[in-house]
Amino acid sequence: MTIDNGSNIVLDAKLLKSNLTNIFIHYRCMAHILNLIVTAGLKIIKIHIKNLRKLIKIIQKLTKLLKELQNWIIHNFSDQLWIVKQGETQFIK
Repeated sequence: MTIDNGSNIVLDAKLLKSNLTNIFIHYRCMAHILNLIVTAGLKIIKIHIKNLRKLIKIIQKLTKLLKELQNWIIHNFSDQLWIVKQGETQFIK
């Protein structure tokens, strides 16, 4: 039988163990224990995940804005871009 690690179950297991010596062994549910560990860990880093999500949204907006700026420059200054192209170096191509 698989059960969680609720306090009522643990107490019942202790009572059964005291009455059924050498016959009853209580195994705690590893999935439940693992779930408790992960939940506790996520609580610790919850604020960092929230901040990271905000940062990703900002970066996505900036990427879109930079692309719009690039298109605007090409559209409005395409005849003057030859100056920039002449300034190419071995590092910027």
